[in-house]
Amino acid sequence: MTEFLDTSISESVLTIRLNRPAKKNALTGAMYLGFAAALTAAQSDPAVRAVLICGVPGAFSAGNDLEDFLGAQETSGARPAQVLIHALTNTTLPLVAAV
Repeated sequence: MTEFLDTSISESVLTIRLNRPAKKNALTGAMYLGFAAALTAAQSDPAVRAVLICGVPGAFSAGNDLEDFLGAQETSGARPAQVLIHALTNTTLPLVAAV
């Protein structure tokens, strides 16, 4: 996980909390990848039956962190946002966004 994502499981619900209040939870490449990893792990965990996505009080997410996005190096593989989108669209778990 990354320093700006908190995860916990309670009553069969995985909570993924965006925790970067200084930047209104703007997503970095590392956050996208950590988010995707948490979803992928939840998919194979029989203790998880749903996923709750939320931000710290005051902001759900401002979207991309433009500084991180513009400074990212080109790679031959999937971009971090694409990895997350793939994980979101391929999970069979119910997803709830608390915006």
